[in-house]
Amino acid sequence: MPAGLLSDLNTESDTVRGRIAGYLNGMVDAGVDGFRVDAAKHVAQADMANILSRVRDTTWGGRPYVYQEIFPGSGGQLAPAAFEGNGSVLEFTYAYKLKDQFNGNIANLSTFGRSWGFEPRDKSAVMVTNHDLERDRTTLTCNSGSK
Repeated sequence: MPAGLLSDLNTESDTVRGRIAGYLNGMVDAGVDGFRVDAAKHVAQADMANILSRVRDTTWGGRPYVYQEIFPGSGGQLAPAAFEGNGSVLEFTYAYKLKDQFNGNIANLSTFGRSWGFEPRDKSAVMVTNHDLERDRTTLTCNSGSK
């Protein structure tokens, strides 16, 4: 098994790919328009592409919106940008830098954007916090008070 991949699902197996795609197609049939893929960097990009290629168009006729959880900090094939071919990536850097501005100079938000090191807006989904980050206080949360 390649380094960095989790052993719980053998996504190299055509049977496993088909089962996952079948589940996603069931969700599409139920009216779901998109998917958040947790721990996406633990699935080989080619495996993810194969699974997503089997998913039908949504009930409104377009492709499902896919955004993948890829924590920043890794390079090469594990960098967030390396996953953009399979969909958008969850933009953790946005949440971190947003908190920095509320703890520093909020006027800096007037230039907040791609020049700050974010993924392209058409390839990312932004957030203020999520279930992984709200407990470690690296992002703004309800515990941030008036900020």
